[in-house]
Amino acid sequence: MTNSLPCTHPLASYLLPSLRQKAPLPFLNCALPASAEGNGGGSDHPPDAPLPAEGEKEASPYHILLIDDDQLNNSLLVLRIQALRQQIECSMCLNGAEALQKLTALEKGHNDRAFPDMILLDIDMPVMNGFEFLRQYEKQFYARHRATRILMVSSSTLKEDRRKVDAFEIVSQFVSKPFPLSLIP
Repeated sequence: MTNSLPCTHPLASYLLPSLRQKAPLPFLNCALPASAEGNGGGSDHPPDAPLPAEGEKEASPYHILLIDDDQLNNSLLVLRIQALRQQIECSMCLNGAEALQKLTALEKGHNDRAFPDMILLDIDMPVMNGFEFLRQYEKQFYARHRATRILMVSSSTLKEDRRKVDAFEIVSQFVSKPFPLSLIP
């Protein structure tokens, strides 16, 4: 398992000292250097997870793509999600255009991650907003990736935004911020 948010991330390193005083989160333990926690180091595999049998391929983790221009909010949500379930990989994009580039690279195999199982999409972003992203996603990816769930996650209370979201069949659900973790399978 690769850890999408290693302990070198500014937010993780900020939180790590206070987390060590309590019970450390399992997803941070597996990313700590051997000298920090004495886990033997060198492996991205969580210490408590069973290793796959010889010749058996390790199951791909559930992959969530967050598309939102609020980097701090993204980082906090990733921490919350990975604390909920260690086998979840999260990646982030700050706007729709960046996300389309990432999805194109994933589809062409230029990345070790699988295509996302779930996309959490904000509406208001610079460069390319959520609605523009959805129109492009429908054209470029939807036919090949119908199993990917897209949730529009926004603080918008505008009825017009809700109507626009409802017009996209590819959107599974409109969710108000803050994102409820109960929607993670």
